[in-house]
Amino acid sequence: MTQSLPQGTLHAIASLSDVAHRVGRQTQLVTLLENAAHTRAPDQISSEPGQVLAHCEVLYRLGAALAERGRRTDAEQVYAQVLQTTEPLCTHPEPTVALTAQELRAVALIGAGDVDLAWGRTGRARDRYQHALALREALAAAEPENTTYRRDVALGLDRLADLAVARGDVVVARDLFERSQELREALAAAEPENTTYRRDVALGLTRLADLAVARGDVAVARDLVERSQQLREALAAAEPENTTYRRGVALGLTRLADLAVARGDVVVARDLLERSQKLSEALAAAEPENTTYRRDVALGLTRLADLAAARGDVVVARELLARPQKLSEALAAAEPENTTYRRGVALGLTRLADLAAALSESVGGRGTGEHHVPA
Repeated sequence: MTQSLPQGTLHAIASLSDVAHRVGRQTQLVTLLENAAHTRAPDQISSEPGQVLAHCEVLYRLGAALAERGRRTDAEQVYAQVLQTTEPLCTHPEPTVALTAQELRAVALIGAGDVDLAWGRTGRARDRYQHALALREALAAAEPENTTYRRDVALGLDRLADLAVARGDVVVARDLFERSQELREALAAAEPENTTYRRDVALGLTRLADLAVARGDVAVARDLVERSQQLREALAAAEPENTTYRRGVALGLTRLADLAVARGDVVVARDLLERSQKLSEALAAAEPENTTYRRDVALGLTRLADLAAARGDVVVARELLARPQKLSEALAAAEPENTTYRRGVALGLTRLADLAAALSESVGGRGTGEHHVPA
């Protein structure tokens, strides 16, 4: 383990990691953070608390990057290190140190909770999420004018709501989501020019829409998604170079397509999916190294294939699935440790096998050598 890095260097690395994540350079992101994290942390917490916290920030970001690549055991170990290191600093006499330690502790608890949830340890995940929310509510109470703390409370409520959805408790989930959305809308109303808060409102509406779908209220869900989509499109129009906002528009169109499928409107669903796919492919073409955009393209083609299969056009569905399968295999080959990509390859092969079986049955049923199924 090499000598500890200066505090300013650690902060710079954390900022660079944000850029790497935003542009989809996942491999470079993990390498950058691992190299920084493997430097020696300061030995004296009491004399160098700022540098210790900067090191913990890098560790937390490394944990998030590892979890995203499917390296959950490694991520859990990193989160545990952050939690162990920050615990004594939460009561540090210097307020800035104590508050920063509590912030880092909260995000590490959420990261560890996400890992627990991925492994099916829902009870442990809930405990971590509740602990994180309590820390964030205490921070917000201590500094009520700090909008970052208030936003963090909203995000913490979302995590608990997601857990309530997973266990089928729609009433509790709706209460948590509505409390979160109230905070989001208050922040956006107080700072209408803040695009982050406006995007948060759009995301919150989408979550409420998902909950409406879960309880079978498609009409309410459609209204919520349409309101969210209006916000997404306004953000993208105001900042056309912002790829995050353009991707948000594509994702919103996909959700509208899902709702169209739910009400049986296949024609509208196909139009929405094709519009979404056009945006996704434009983003991937502009940034070919961005693995997030390439995965979006693969997922979009898979949705179009599902739609084709649903209307009985098995040949078109198979042709559509061949493209995302190649993309998924390329992603998995480029990042062989990424279990999400490897799982995508396996799922794609299963879909192709199902379509091959359906095509074989259809051709055999007609007793001909034709290779098409009428729509």
